[in-house]
Amino acid sequence: KNDVQIVTAAVTRRPSSLKFASNELKNNQQIVTFAVMMTSNTLEFASDELKNNEEVVTLAVTRNGSALEFASSNLKGNLGVVLAALRNKPSALRCISQEFIVAAVMRYHRHESNPGRKKRRKRQHDAAFLDDTHVPILDY
Repeated sequence: KNDVQIVTAAVTRRPSSLKFASNELKNNQQIVTFAVMMTSNTLEFASDELKNNEEVVTLAVTRNGSALEFASSNLKGNLGVVLAALRNKPSALRCISQEFIVAAVMRYHRHESNPGRKKRRKRQHDAAFLDDTHVPILDY
């Protein structure tokens, strides 16, 4: 339970055996990283500190986006971690923090409702229309 060699050997054979390790070893980044590399959902058995470790969690969600479920609420709102999870498994969207989703929607809404953006987009559209239809006529 608290012997590094025994826990490492157990995790090598069956990564989920991390759940039987002592709290001290569940907080050992090397052991948890090893377990997560073998089976990303073993993040569930890591210490709260390592569930809040961006490196460990990113490794887990890159291998299996659903591991986001076991990340700290702080990292469920971290753009890099969330994108890594979604790239791997779009259904990880269900694990993202509500605050993150609300903030993303608000940013999108501000971006889309920016009047300058609409004018630029209209000008770009008009310019593309002119390029595609009117300019060739002027060549005659």
